[in-house]
Amino acid sequence: MNFSALARPAISLEWIRDASLDELVRARDGITVLEYRSPAAVEEVLVEYVHARQVFHTFMERAVAHDFEAIFHDMIYILHFIQDFQLYKKQNPELLFMAEAQAHPRMLGKVERILHDGVVKFLDYAIELRQKEP
Repeated sequence: MNFSALARPAISLEWIRDASLDELVRARDGITVLEYRSPAAVEEVLVEYVHARQVFHTFMERAVAHDFEAIFHDMIYILHFIQDFQLYKKQNPELLFMAEAQAHPRMLGKVERILHDGVVKFLDYAIELRQKEP
């Protein structure tokens, strides 16, 4: 998760590491809209999703093996999105994907869902760790 691209909320790995359980829960519950520094910053985050493609694929396989249907569907959604992003970049290597996404509400919605869910689920994981191993 690339928190350095976020303008708001101001979340960093250092903050997550030092935050109390209550602070983590408040931050997680307070996330409605994410604001990024720029479309180029979002693009960098999306490139990191491409680099992590195998991780998402592994999670999908584990979800199948352990019958976690919701996780399976989340991973399929992310993997399809990564494929869309890669295809766009292959066909338009000089252009920002985010410029195209901003012109198409449905695609922008996908980007926002991917990024929002990523931040929220990362905070959920940090909260779970804090609860189990304070």
